[in-house]
Amino acid sequence: MKRWPEVKALFGSFKFEYELLSGADVPIDVQVRQRLERAGTSEFQVIAGIGGDGTQSACINGIMAFKNARPGAVVPPYGFIPMGVGNDIA
Repeated sequence: MKRWPEVKALFGSFKFEYELLSGADVPIDVQVRQRLERAGTSEFQVIAGIGGDGTQSACINGIMAFKNARPGAVVPPYGFIPMGVGNDIA
């Protein structure tokens, strides 16, 4: 999260609307799944993971958990914003 201010400024310059989920108390995969369950997928144009391999994996696992529970649901595209140390997945 130390580089989040840079990303936030970039999002602001493009006038992107976004919602930040952070893994402080609840794991990211659970937050992503729960957020999709509450709002449905039509509220989002894209889901993006900002972080390293673990963050990307957690986001994708949350999306897949939602999709597995609702096989007919259309899930928005997923975007990688690599900000990890090793960025193996990037």
